[in-house]
Amino acid sequence: DCSLLVSGKPEAPTAAVIFNSAKGSACGGAAAQVFGGSMASLVRVELELRRGAGDKAVTVTLTGPKDVWFGVGFGAKSMSDAPNAIIVDGHGKVLEYKLGTHMPGKVLSPQAAVTK
Repeated sequence: DCSLLVSGKPEAPTAAVIFNSAKGSACGGAAAQVFGGSMASLVRVELELRRGAGDKAVTVTLTGPKDVWFGVGFGAKSMSDAPNAIIVDGHGKVLEYKLGTHMPGKVLSPQAAVTK
């Protein structure tokens, strides 16, 4: 039902969170599932993924500095993999992007509800 795989070098770790919907799986049972982590390079960013028992949606909590932009990408090891990303612009605006190789990429239509 759930797993978290952390890999990569200590200075550039990557994490994969997998929610398995197979009927016979016993990981986690009916309890809520919470995965989280933080990373610091030029800024410190914290990410928490939470899914309650029976939920089909995941709550993403992203925490970082209030005066500079930061973001997280999903489903990739580098920007050249063109991941979907959540970017906070340093002024409180939250955007969803499809990143490009060595370029910002394009803004996506929001698929998430933003709460502050």
